[in-house]
Amino acid sequence: NARRFLASATGHEPIASGLTGNVSINKLPERGRIMVDYNKMEDHALINYYIEGDTEAVNTLIERHRQKIYNYILMLVHDTNTADDIFQELFIKIISSLKSGKYSDNGKFSSWVLRIAHNMVIDHFRLSKQKGFVSTDNDTAILNNKELVEKNIEDKMISEQTQKDV
Repeated sequence: NARRFLASATGHEPIASGLTGNVSINKLPERGRIMVDYNKMEDHALINYYIEGDTEAVNTLIERHRQKIYNYILMLVHDTNTADDIFQELFIKIISSLKSGKYSDNGKFSSWVLRIAHNMVIDHFRLSKQKGFVSTDNDTAILNNKELVEKNIEDKMISEQTQKDV
């Protein structure tokens, strides 16, 4: 799943497959006459290489931060299918932002990506709430109905304020 995504997003085969396991990069791409070891490069250098058209650089960047970002998303949504979807959408958005020059290197790349991931998770829950469903770990849709789920703090505060006003 992630292997196909990386291949389609970058136009090249990914360096490692799947969302788990060790990343091993054995080949050193040639850039001009200089051999480049992407593993030893900092994120901002990889971003610059990618902007210049080097898709292998973005593969390295994605693989470097993949597990941390995926685990963060999974921790928030508690569902592997939802985490997979958000993760893929996230890196499509990241690649698009890098290509269009929307990324400014004024901080850590991983912090920028985690902030976008966090916002995408919030968007996911907003959409779920609008539909009247919440995400769970199982496929029992009847139990996902919002009416059957305990009210969150925001709902409680609104309810209490409404009661006070009336």
